[in-house]
Amino acid sequence: MYIRDAAFAAANLTALYAPYLSKNTEIILPSDAAWNTSVEQRWTIFAPPTYLGAIKPATEQDVATIVQISNSNGIPFMATGAGHGASVTLETFKNGIDIDLGNFNTVTVDEKNSLVTIGGSAQFQQVYDPLFAAGKEFPTGGGPCVGVLGATLGGGVTRLMGVHGMVVDLMQSVNIVTADGKLLTASATENSDLFWAVRGAGHNFGIITSATFTAPSLRNNGQYLNADFAFPASANRSLFEAVEAFNDNLPAELALQITVTPGPGITFNAVYFGAKADGMSLLQPFLDLPSTKQNISVVPWNELPNVQGFGTDFGTCNKNSETDFYGMGLKNINAATYGSFFDELAEFYTQHPTISPVWVTQRYSTKQALTVPVNATAYAHRELGAHQLFLTSVTNPTDAATLSTFMKNARNEFQTTAGTSELSIYVNYAHGDEGPAVLYGDNLSRLQQLKKKWDPNGRFNSYNPIS
Repeated sequence: MYIRDAAFAAANLTALYAPYLSKNTEIILPSDAAWNTSVEQRWTIFAPPTYLGAIKPATEQDVATIVQISNSNGIPFMATGAGHGASVTLETFKNGIDIDLGNFNTVTVDEKNSLVTIGGSAQFQQVYDPLFAAGKEFPTGGGPCVGVLGATLGGGVTRLMGVHGMVVDLMQSVNIVTADGKLLTASATENSDLFWAVRGAGHNFGIITSATFTAPSLRNNGQYLNADFAFPASANRSLFEAVEAFNDNLPAELALQITVTPGPGITFNAVYFGAKADGMSLLQPFLDLPSTKQNISVVPWNELPNVQGFGTDFGTCNKNSETDFYGMGLKNINAATYGSFFDELAEFYTQHPTISPVWVTQRYSTKQALTVPVNATAYAHRELGAHQLFLTSVTNPTDAATLSTFMKNARNEFQTTAGTSELSIYVNYAHGDEGPAVLYGDNLSRLQQLKKKWDPNGRFNSYNPIS
């Protein structure tokens, strides 16, 4: 039986799945009042997937059973953790089952063995307190509401990659439901080829219900320097030059972020994972610039999300926005290219007042990430030390087309000084039109071979597919 539309779904989803699932599993239709409260809503609904309904499994075996029943009945399925996937490839998923992993949201710390096990829907904001209490830390980005495992499956770009490497470098094992509905463990010693693929292209290979990671000890007793600045638009060149000066010597402990907002306005965040005196010395070039606002403080690691960016969450905790998302990867920052683009963006703001991109650059050290061979995991872009994000609220096709032209030109402009031979983009920051070679690099061929083994029918092809 193939369920074709909502009318069939209402009558048949419960009959088809419920008899085989545990009693605490929920089946929810888009027409149900509980859809907006019990089902994880997406961060952006620009180019969204469409669903016949959601099933919220209570156990790992439920996840496997849902996959098996869906396969037997020709029903597409896709798992949702924290709902932050933003690629336009998601709109290829039509009239399927949303496997909502909301019940898999635990964070369990094994202090004795320096391990942490994180559930499939747990968010970064959930790891801070339990790890801090155990004297441990974990590489996180600036977005507290981003799902840990969703971010990790693409490689895991974070502020601490200079110290701890990519998040996948800390991964020890995963519990995974494969395309044929088998519940497996994958690690360096068990299903090792699948474990390799999961660490950088995991969205293409299965549903991760939990993953276990090494949990490093806190540095500097977990007391870190956070510095936020607001700069006038006229300071843009000076700021870009100050960041560029770190191209060859960015300390592993220092993470920088530039955010340009409509106006344009500029905010700048720096986090130093070490002693205040050392951090302040490194920040002197930014302290010398003519800021309009500053907030500099030493904070415990677990309070960093509440302080960073003048206390903002960078919009990652929003739901159902219409954010059109683009990304770009750079090896280093070229101040001249940045300055030229800043002028172009300012003009774009003036000419298109209904289109207001927010331009973010995350400048993180690659020191520890580069100690791991590029073929050790599926993540292929360890050389990228600057990741750009362009986030734009788009509500009509005309604006989307205008933005697309502007962003494709921007990609070409930045590529001339990116320091890479070809366009390279972190898969979790992809728009979705770039093609798999841009996202998976030199590891693409091996990934495509493993795809034939682990997902020959392309069940997991809805998010930045490798083929």
